[in-house]
Order: sequence, then structure tokens, then C-alpha cells
Amino acid sequence: IIDYVSQEVVFGNGDFRTAEYFQRMVQDETLRFKLAWIAVEIRNDKPAWSKIHEKIENVEEEGKLSVEPVISNLASMMQDVEDLLRLSKDSKDDLDEFRELLNANYDPESRASRALHCLVGAYEEGSQSKVLDAKPFTIEFLRKKINSWLNRAVKDLGAMKTPYAMRKRKQSEPGVIKGQVEELRKARIKLTRTVQDPLEEAKEIGRKIGGGFLETKQSARRLEFNEDDLEVDDSEDSPNGTYQLSDVPQKRIQTESVQERSPSYERKRKNGWTHEQKVAFKAAIADYGIGSWASIRDANEYRNYWSGKTNIQLKDLYRTMVKNGEI
Repeated sequence: IIDYVSQEVVFGNGDFRTAEYFQRMVQDETLRFKLAWIAVEIRNDKPAWSKIHEKIENVEEEGKLSVEPVISNLASMMQDVEDLLRLSKDSKDDLDEFRELLNANYDPESRASRALHCLVGAYEEGSQSKVLDAKPFTIEFLRKKINSWLNRAVKDLGAMKTPYAMRKRKQSEPGVIKGQVEELRKARIKLTRTVQDPLEEAKEIGRKIGGGFLETKQSARRLEFNEDDLEVDDSEDSPNGTYQLSDVPQKRIQTESVQERSPSYERKRKNGWTHEQKVAFKAAIADYGIGSWASIRDANEYRNYWSGKTNIQLKDLYRTMVKNGEI
């Protein structure tokens, strides 16, 4: 699922939050997930180039994909730009040392080397913005280059089949629903030509009534009676002064004792989760992430809250809180 959603993110059809959710549960950064992370980060106005360069190096180290030299050089170049902008313009020694570093890391004849040396000179004069607004430093140029590489890289990995858990039950369902909605809309228009829609009138009545009809009115009074009221003389209505009931079988009274609760039931009932434990559990998830149930169980700062609980019980608690809308 991580691989499939990550692949869709690169192609612009998926939600990275879904891939990130499953990645946290499994704690496994797949190759496609790293590419998806780069695709998401490059969409920001100010991408973290140091982290992008790190991800690209990780992809290279795995050896399953060939990273084009131009892509690696662009990421490295932008990381150097970040380092340059942190330096003081007035520190000539720092700028000279930065130039020496560029000469050691880049081919002096390369475009990246020439562009960076030009940027260093402009930075000393305070006119670096003009250089940064031109290629190869513009974000549009960088996005185009890196996104093009990402698409090729994912295709090189091979197309993936949709995981069973991500498949839709009916591929034609959206079209069917859309047609049904259109038919209902036309039928409603036709109906309102003949009769008035009662919905607005019903809403207005509901607003006037509100919830007050369930409250006790001030004019209401409690009816009371005593035992004398139960003594009614039916002699005038009955020919013999008494009534004979029909032979209806009387309900059998259950005399058996209620079966005692099993010890396991009592233990489950007593071992419920308190509000204090749930609050601590939320804080632990924020610290250790979803899926790290063993780490949360053994964490020194939280272990006293659920002494005796297992990581399976912590996982069940998470599911229950999600279902109840507590997380």
C-alpha cells in the first residue's frame, strides 16, 4: 500500500498523508516513498534542499535506481546556496573558504560551479536576488527538472498493480450515482411545477418548536392518589357483584438464581481505560507515532499509566478511540 500510494503521489494522483500514515505504522521507508517525499517537498515555496539532497543520496546508495548526475548536482547546488545565505556578507574569510569548497566539490568548468561563483560575488555586493531569480536557481526550473526525473524513476521501477485494499468495489459506481442524481434533480424540478416543496415550511416549524416541547411546562401538575382510590365498588355494574376472570395461564415466575459472572468478565470490566490513561495515551502517540505500541508500552514516562497492559491492548485502545472520535 505504501508503494502504491507513493507512486500515485509522484504522478499527482495520490495523497501523501495516506502514504505517510501507513509508513508510520510499518516504520519502513520504501524507495517509492522516498521519491514521493521528494515530490511533495519540491512543491513547497522554500523546499528543504539539504533533506532533498539527503534523500537523493539514499536512493543512489540503494542501487536500484540510477540518479542522473544533473539531478544530484542541482540538489547539491541548492544545498550550497542554503549554506551560503547563512554566512555573513562582511566575513571575507568565510566567503573565501566557501569558494575553496566549491572548487573542491565541483568541476570548475561546470555550469553549477560558474553559477555558484557568480552568486557568491553578487552576495558580497548585496545583489543576490537578481541571480537567484534566474536559471538554474529558479524554483520553476528546479521543479521541472526534478519532477521529470521522478516520473522516469518510478516508471523504471515498473508499474504496480493496485493492492486489494485500495481497489474500488465498483468501477462504474461514480458514473451510476451521477446519473441517478441527475434523474432525481429533473424529477424534483418537474414536481415543483405542480406542488410546493414542503421542506422550507417544515424547517420553519422545526425552528419555532425547537427542543422546548420535551421540557416540562409550568402549567403541568403532578397527579397523586392514595390507596383508597383503588377501592372501587363494581357491584352495580356486575350482576352478581363480582367478576370472574377467564382461565388464563399465569406467567411462570423464574425462581432460578441468576448465573454468576465469570471471573474473566469481571476482570475485563474492571480493567477499562480511565480518562487519565487516555490523555496519556494521546501524548504518547504524539511522541512515538502511531504503530509504535511496544515503545509506548515500555516508555519510562508513560509505563506507569498502563502497568500490566500489553501492546495489543494499546493497539485496541487506539482503534476504539478512533472509532469514538476521541483521536
